[in-house]
Amino acid sequence: MIVKTYRAKAAGWIAGRRVAAGEEIRLTAAEAKYEPVELAVAEAASVAKGATATAKPARKAKAAAKPAAGDVEPVPATAPVTTPEADPA
Repeated sequence: MIVKTYRAKAAGWIAGRRVAAGEEIRLTAAEAKYEPVELAVAEAASVAKGATATAKPARKAKAAAKPAAGDVEPVPATAPVTTPEADPA
């Protein structure tokens, strides 16, 4: 298990021992899950930096409904493209 440094939010009992508010203690994620602690600043910054690099992209919007098997999709009308080389004028 990975042990990280946490900071106690308040004085009291944390993981079976008495700590003062603001005291840094080493705990595993399982031990810290229900305790009144937060990651120490140096580790919290590195975790936040890593989280942005590995964050999932936002969900895409749902695609428009596909036409039924017998339906024909309309083709959008576009103006013909002319270039100066192709223009005889």
